[in-house]
Amino acid sequence: MEYKRTNVKIPELPIVLANDELKRAFEKYIKWLVELGNNTIPHKHYLSLNPNAPLFVDDNLKPFTVQNRGESISPHAMNRLLDQLIKNAGLWDAGVRRLSLVRTCVIESYKAGMSTNDIMITTGFSDDSISKILAMDYTAFSPIAEWFIKRKATKQKRLESFKLRRKWMI
Repeated sequence: MEYKRTNVKIPELPIVLANDELKRAFEKYIKWLVELGNNTIPHKHYLSLNPNAPLFVDDNLKPFTVQNRGESISPHAMNRLLDQLIKNAGLWDAGVRRLSLVRTCVIESYKAGMSTNDIMITTGFSDDSISKILAMDYTAFSPIAEWFIKRKATKQKRLESFKLRRKWMI
């Protein structure tokens, strides 16, 4: 498949994933789709998948529906399913929402060794969004928070020690 931009044909470039586990997961998923014959084409190009068909399918093996949002596309049906999974797991009442789950996914993926490029490909977020999510990772700040907590406890112990000394000095 080739794209046309200003009358210049540019060959389609493969998406390169740096994380081997992620590559294997996608390969396994694609192999599963081909075995089921879902969104396939008769020849071996594009790993026998239809390049124009949506890649992700629901429990009924039908593509997730999407909504156009200006220049972007929103996976509305996938978002509804994820919300329902959160509710079924009983996490909704505990304050877990799709956004918090996605943020956790980004942070844990990065900690597991995925590159920001791989995270961009799998989540659909921009590099800027991923950088902001990683910058707000509260667990990265836990050593700083622990220092302040220890500092407060040390200060309290020192004040109590001063009180005891003053008591003996008077």
